[in-house]
Amino acid sequence: MKTLAITASFLSLWLTGTAYAVERLGELPERFWAETDLRYWSSTYLPGVAPVAREEGRWIATLTLGWRRFFWSAPFNLTPEPWLTQPAYPNQRMQLFGDAFSLGYLVHPHLAITLGERYAGERFGGGIEPPRTNYTTLSARMDWPLEDSKLALRGAVTAGYGRTLHSHSGRVHTSLEMGVTYPLIDATRIHLGYKAEWLELAHPLYTGGTWNATGPWGEGRSRQSGVYTGLILSF
Repeated sequence: MKTLAITASFLSLWLTGTAYAVERLGELPERFWAETDLRYWSSTYLPGVAPVAREEGRWIATLTLGWRRFFWSAPFNLTPEPWLTQPAYPNQRMQLFGDAFSLGYLVHPHLAITLGERYAGERFGGGIEPPRTNYTTLSARMDWPLEDSKLALRGAVTAGYGRTLHSHSGRVHTSLEMGVTYPLIDATRIHLGYKAEWLELAHPLYTGGTWNATGPWGEGRSRQSGVYTGLILSF
Protein backbone atom coordinates (compact mmCIF):
# COMPACT_ATOMS: atom_id res chain seq x y z
CA MET A 1 0.00 0.00 0.00
CA LYS A 2 2.90 2.34 0.76
CA THR A 3 4.31 1.81 -2.75
CA LEU A 4 0.94 2.63 -4.30
CA ALA A 5 0.58 5.80 -2.23
CA ILE A 6 4.06 7.03 -3.18
CA THR A 7 3.50 6.30 -6.86
CA ALA A 8 0.07 7.96 -6.90
CA SER A 9 1.44 11.03 -5.12
CA PHE A 10 4.31 11.33 -7.60
CA LEU A 11 1.89 10.90 -10.49
CA SER A 12 -0.40 13.67 -9.16
CA LEU A 13 2.45 16.09 -8.49
CA TRP A 14 4.04 15.43 -11.89
CA LEU A 15 0.73 15.86 -13.71
CA THR A 16 -0.17 19.09 -11.88
CA GLY A 17 3.33 20.56 -12.05
CA THR A 18 3.79 19.86 -15.75
CA ALA A 19 0.41 21.28 -16.71
CA TYR A 20 1.10 24.59 -14.95
CA ALA A 21 4.88 24.96 -15.26
CA VAL A 22 5.38 24.69 -19.02
CA GLU A 23 4.12 26.73 -21.93
CA ARG A 24 1.17 25.27 -23.79
CA LEU A 25 2.24 23.73 -27.11
CA GLY A 26 0.11 22.65 -30.06
CA GLU A 27 -3.66 22.42 -30.16
CA LEU A 28 -6.20 19.94 -28.87
CA PRO A 29 -7.77 17.75 -31.57
CA GLU A 30 -11.09 18.99 -32.94
CA ARG A 31 -12.37 15.66 -34.28
CA PHE A 32 -11.62 11.95 -34.59
CA TRP A 33 -7.97 10.87 -34.30
CA ALA A 34 -6.09 7.58 -34.00
CA GLU A 35 -2.64 6.24 -33.27
CA THR A 36 -0.90 2.88 -33.54
CA ASP A 37 2.17 2.09 -31.47
CA LEU A 38 4.07 -0.99 -32.65
CA ARG A 39 7.04 -1.93 -30.50
CA TYR A 40 9.44 -4.75 -29.71
CA TRP A 41 10.04 -5.00 -25.95
CA SER A 42 13.14 -6.90 -24.88
CA SER A 43 12.62 -7.48 -21.17
CA THR A 44 13.89 -9.51 -18.24
CA TYR A 45 11.19 -11.30 -16.28
CA LEU A 46 11.60 -12.18 -12.59
CA PRO A 47 8.83 -14.36 -11.08
CA GLY A 48 7.62 -13.40 -7.65
CA VAL A 49 8.83 -16.47 -5.75
CA ALA A 50 12.08 -18.44 -6.17
CA PRO A 51 12.98 -16.13 -9.07
CA VAL A 52 14.67 -17.43 -12.19
CA ALA A 53 15.61 -14.53 -14.46
CA ARG A 54 14.48 -14.93 -18.03
CA GLU A 55 15.16 -12.57 -20.93
CA GLU A 56 12.49 -12.50 -23.58
CA GLY A 57 11.27 -10.34 -26.44
CA ARG A 58 7.74 -9.68 -27.64
CA TRP A 59 5.91 -7.63 -30.24
CA ILE A 60 3.17 -5.40 -28.82
CA ALA A 61 0.74 -3.24 -30.80
CA THR A 62 -1.25 -0.54 -29.00
CA LEU A 63 -4.32 0.97 -30.67
CA THR A 64 -5.62 4.37 -29.56
CA LEU A 65 -8.89 5.85 -30.86
CA GLY A 66 -9.90 9.38 -29.87
CA TRP A 67 -12.55 12.02 -30.29
CA ARG A 68 -11.39 15.49 -29.32
CA ARG A 69 -10.12 15.23 -25.71
CA PHE A 70 -11.37 11.69 -25.02
CA PHE A 71 -9.76 8.45 -26.16
CA TRP A 72 -9.71 4.67 -25.69
CA SER A 73 -6.51 2.65 -25.74
CA ALA A 74 -5.63 -1.05 -25.60
CA PRO A 75 -2.47 -3.14 -26.19
CA PHE A 76 -2.43 -6.37 -28.19
CA ASN A 77 0.34 -8.91 -27.63
CA LEU A 78 1.41 -10.15 -31.08
CA THR A 79 3.90 -12.68 -29.67
CA PRO A 80 2.66 -15.74 -27.74
CA GLU A 81 3.73 -15.69 -24.11
CA PRO A 82 6.66 -18.12 -23.71
CA TRP A 83 6.73 -20.91 -21.16
CA LEU A 84 9.55 -20.32 -18.70
CA THR A 85 11.67 -22.96 -17.02
CA GLN A 86 11.01 -22.70 -13.29
CA PRO A 87 12.21 -25.65 -11.14
CA ALA A 88 10.22 -24.52 -8.09
CA TYR A 89 6.87 -25.29 -9.73
CA PRO A 90 5.13 -28.48 -10.93
CA ASN A 91 6.32 -29.72 -14.33
CA GLN A 92 9.01 -27.01 -14.13
CA ARG A 93 7.04 -24.62 -16.36
CA MET A 94 5.28 -21.32 -15.83
CA GLN A 95 3.84 -18.61 -18.06
CA LEU A 96 2.93 -14.97 -17.46
CA PHE A 97 -0.24 -13.64 -19.07
CA GLY A 98 -2.17 -10.40 -18.93
CA ASP A 99 -4.16 -7.74 -20.75
CA ALA A 100 -5.30 -4.15 -20.31
CA PHE A 101 -7.42 -1.30 -21.62
CA SER A 102 -7.95 2.32 -20.59
CA LEU A 103 -10.11 5.40 -21.14
CA GLY A 104 -8.23 8.69 -21.30
CA TYR A 105 -8.65 12.46 -21.30
CA LEU A 106 -6.29 15.06 -22.76
CA VAL A 107 -5.72 17.76 -20.14
CA HIS A 108 -3.13 19.30 -22.47
CA PRO A 109 -2.23 18.66 -26.14
CA HIS A 110 0.74 16.58 -24.97
CA LEU A 111 -0.41 15.33 -21.58
CA ALA A 112 -3.22 12.92 -20.66
CA ILE A 113 -4.65 11.02 -17.72
CA THR A 114 -6.21 7.57 -18.07
CA LEU A 115 -8.35 5.27 -15.97
CA GLY A 116 -8.15 1.61 -16.88
CA GLU A 117 -8.30 -2.06 -16.06
CA ARG A 118 -5.33 -4.43 -16.01
CA TYR A 119 -5.25 -8.11 -15.28
CA ALA A 120 -2.30 -10.45 -14.98
CA GLY A 121 -1.39 -13.85 -13.65
CA GLU A 122 0.93 -16.82 -13.90
CA ARG A 123 -0.17 -20.22 -15.16
CA PHE A 124 1.82 -23.35 -14.44
CA GLY A 125 2.56 -26.70 -16.09
CA GLY A 126 0.26 -29.55 -15.14
CA GLY A 127 -2.94 -27.56 -15.67
CA ILE A 128 -2.50 -25.32 -12.60
CA GLU A 129 -3.82 -21.79 -13.16
CA PRO A 130 -4.40 -19.61 -10.09
CA PRO A 131 -7.00 -16.85 -10.30
CA ARG A 132 -5.82 -13.80 -12.18
CA THR A 133 -5.29 -10.50 -10.37
CA ASN A 134 -7.46 -7.59 -11.54
CA TYR A 135 -6.26 -4.02 -11.04
CA THR A 136 -7.89 -0.63 -11.51
CA THR A 137 -5.19 1.70 -12.81
CA LEU A 138 -4.55 5.43 -12.95
CA SER A 139 -1.95 6.72 -15.36
CA ALA A 140 -0.36 9.95 -16.58
CA ARG A 141 0.95 9.89 -20.16
CA MET A 142 3.28 12.40 -21.78
CA ASP A 143 4.23 13.03 -25.41
CA TRP A 144 6.20 16.27 -25.17
CA PRO A 145 8.14 17.95 -28.02
CA LEU A 146 11.51 19.38 -27.03
CA GLU A 147 12.03 23.01 -27.92
CA ASP A 148 14.17 23.63 -31.03
CA SER A 149 14.46 19.88 -31.66
CA LYS A 150 12.72 17.13 -33.61
CA LEU A 151 12.96 14.88 -30.57
CA ALA A 152 10.05 14.45 -28.17
CA LEU A 153 9.82 12.85 -24.75
CA ARG A 154 7.27 10.07 -24.44
CA GLY A 155 6.42 8.16 -21.28
CA ALA A 156 3.92 7.12 -18.65
CA VAL A 157 3.61 6.57 -14.91
CA THR A 158 0.96 4.10 -13.73
CA ALA A 159 -0.37 3.02 -10.36
CA GLY A 160 -2.92 0.24 -9.91
CA TYR A 161 -4.69 -1.49 -7.05
CA GLY A 162 -6.77 -4.66 -7.15
CA ARG A 163 -7.78 -7.98 -5.68
CA THR A 164 -7.79 -11.64 -6.60
CA LEU A 165 -10.61 -14.13 -6.18
CA HIS A 166 -10.23 -16.11 -2.92
CA SER A 167 -7.91 -13.46 -1.47
CA HIS A 168 -8.73 -10.81 1.11
CA SER A 169 -5.57 -8.77 0.64
CA GLY A 170 -5.20 -6.04 -1.97
CA ARG A 171 -2.40 -6.03 -4.53
CA VAL A 172 -0.44 -3.25 -6.16
CA HIS A 173 0.63 -2.76 -9.76
CA THR A 174 3.04 0.03 -10.75
CA SER A 175 4.85 0.81 -13.97
CA LEU A 176 7.19 3.43 -15.36
CA GLU A 177 7.97 4.12 -19.01
CA MET A 178 10.25 6.76 -20.51
CA GLY A 179 11.64 7.21 -24.02
CA VAL A 180 12.18 9.53 -26.96
CA THR A 181 10.62 9.75 -30.42
CA TYR A 182 11.98 11.09 -33.70
CA PRO A 183 9.98 11.80 -36.89
CA LEU A 184 10.80 9.78 -39.99
CA ILE A 185 8.13 10.93 -42.45
CA ASP A 186 4.74 12.58 -42.07
CA ALA A 187 2.71 10.99 -39.26
CA THR A 188 5.41 8.36 -38.64
CA ARG A 189 7.87 8.39 -35.76
CA ILE A 190 10.45 5.98 -34.45
CA HIS A 191 10.79 5.60 -30.70
CA LEU A 192 13.21 4.10 -28.22
CA GLY A 193 12.81 3.76 -24.49
CA TYR A 194 12.73 1.73 -21.29
CA LYS A 195 9.77 0.25 -19.44
CA ALA A 196 9.49 -1.49 -16.07
CA GLU A 197 6.43 -2.87 -14.32
CA TRP A 198 5.88 -4.48 -10.93
CA LEU A 199 2.97 -6.84 -10.30
CA GLU A 200 1.81 -8.32 -7.02
CA LEU A 201 0.33 -11.67 -8.06
CA ALA A 202 -1.35 -14.64 -6.42
CA HIS A 203 0.21 -18.02 -7.16
CA PRO A 204 1.03 -21.26 -5.39
CA LEU A 205 4.56 -21.92 -4.21
CA TYR A 206 5.79 -25.50 -4.49
CA THR A 207 9.10 -26.21 -2.76
CA GLY A 208 10.49 -29.38 -1.24
CA GLY A 209 7.35 -31.37 -2.06
CA THR A 210 5.17 -29.00 0.00
CA TRP A 211 2.60 -26.38 -1.04
CA ASN A 212 3.06 -23.06 0.77
CA ALA A 213 0.37 -20.45 0.50
CA THR A 214 -1.28 -17.44 2.13
CA GLY A 215 -4.89 -18.59 2.29
CA PRO A 216 -5.59 -20.82 -0.72
CA TRP A 217 -2.91 -19.18 -2.86
CA GLY A 218 0.66 -18.03 -2.45
CA GLU A 219 1.69 -14.48 -3.25
CA GLY A 220 4.68 -12.84 -4.87
CA ARG A 221 5.86 -9.66 -6.53
CA SER A 222 6.92 -10.15 -10.15
CA ARG A 223 8.87 -7.71 -12.30
CA GLN A 224 9.37 -7.12 -16.00
CA SER A 225 11.85 -4.52 -17.24
CA GLY A 226 13.82 -3.76 -20.37
CA VAL A 227 14.27 -1.61 -23.46
CA TYR A 228 11.90 -1.27 -26.40
CA THR A 229 11.95 0.18 -29.90
CA GLY A 230 9.31 0.60 -32.60
CA LEU A 231 7.15 2.87 -34.76
CA ILE A 232 4.28 5.24 -33.98
CA LEU A 233 1.74 5.94 -36.74
CA SER A 234 -0.72 8.82 -36.35
CA PHE A 235 -3.96 9.30 -38.30
